[in-house]
Amino acid sequence: MYKIIDNFYPIQIFNKILDEVKQMPLNIVPEDYDGKRCSYGSQRKYLTSKSELSKLILSNFKYEQNLKRRIEIANDVNGFWLKPHSDHSAKRKVTVIYLEGQKNNGTTFHYKDKDETVEFLSNRAVFFEPDEKETFDDKSWKHSVREIEIPETRRTIVVTYVDDSWNDIKTCYDR
Repeated sequence: MYKIIDNFYPIQIFNKILDEVKQMPLNIVPEDYDGKRCSYGSQRKYLTSKSELSKLILSNFKYEQNLKRRIEIANDVNGFWLKPHSDHSAKRKVTVIYLEGQKNNGTTFHYKDKDETVEFLSNRAVFFEPDEKETFDDKSWKHSVREIEIPETRRTIVVTYVDDSWNDIKTCYDR
């Protein structure tokens, strides 16, 4: 249900992206965090306009006329985790690019009879297409990030293609 590409960016581009992302604010875990990234509210960082960083990130993502690209920078710290969930039905394609973090803190995919955790390796991209069921539906295909101690920062970029039913268009790069 997912696909992995290692060495997703040429090393020079990867290093430039990582240097830029390290300059961005940390995602401090909210006091009553419930395992949903949306709990961070306005603290989440989206790239919504042209910049050197958005140009570098999108160099490996083609423009698709009927979809919008949403670029999120996630500099997560200790206390971060994501509960098992399915994505909103407007999300058509999701790519998580691992920049910096611990090997055992990758994405876990939950299947009917087993769980698989993707090892967190720098410059690894994990692609998946969410199912079309409603978010958090009991029958949906789920993924998560386990709660473990994060001694430094877990840095990822999430590029999501959404369709026109996405209700928060201001968070998209293509508007």
